[in-house]
Amino acid sequence: TRINPFDLPRVIDTDEADDALRANLVTLHGLLRQMLGGSQMTADGQMLAAGAEEGWAYLLAAQSGVLLQRLGSGHTLDSLAFAPGGQALALGYYSGPVEFWTLDGSLTHTLEGYGYGAREVRYSVDGELFSAILAEDWRIDQARLWNTADWSVAAAFPIGDGSFYTISGFELAPDQQMAAISYMDNTGSSYQDILRIVTVPGGETIANIEVPGRGYLGIASAVFSPSGDMLAVYHS
Repeated sequence: TRINPFDLPRVIDTDEADDALRANLVTLHGLLRQMLGGSQMTADGQMLAAGAEEGWAYLLAAQSGVLLQRLGSGHTLDSLAFAPGGQALALGYYSGPVEFWTLDGSLTHTLEGYGYGAREVRYSVDGELFSAILAEDWRIDQARLWNTADWSVAAAFPIGDGSFYTISGFELAPDQQMAAISYMDNTGSSYQDILRIVTVPGGETIANIEVPGRGYLGIASAVFSPSGDMLAVYHS
């Protein structure tokens, strides 16, 4: 059974603390159950985008929880990202293209050719680059950067021959001169989580870091510090 969070009680305006808390908790619980496609807030904190199981991105007023718009084409969402300035939203699907929508509901651009999905979609801080992890067949074995001015490919970062590798994350450093690629290596007798630091756009390897843990669960996320000289990793 699927629960549509917008069928649940709305956030209410009341002076009764218990009633307000109950309504907010029920609505938040419904949203969290549906955020399989990620969630993100605009930089000004005015709007929240939540990806739902049935394949749509819902735009909400952050303070009131009011539904403003529904975007997407019904594919199962993997991730979403606001463009810097918050005037557009990118949607990456488990099976399907990458779509770019204005907040009033207009589809403006599509990156085709990734029938097995384009995941972990993100914009660079300045909005000039866009990244995604690609699955052109059953293997998730390449990260790619595009120039947002004309959507030409700025760089591609394949991992191995694709047969025994699965990329779980791609993080661009703040200065856009290097990136961290999280992937799982299954070429040996056991799984191993690897964090590869590469140059951008060349893709030359700066370091391969073996991350301890139960490799088959993967690296959940890796994030650069604002200065770009440290990297925080969350893994199994």
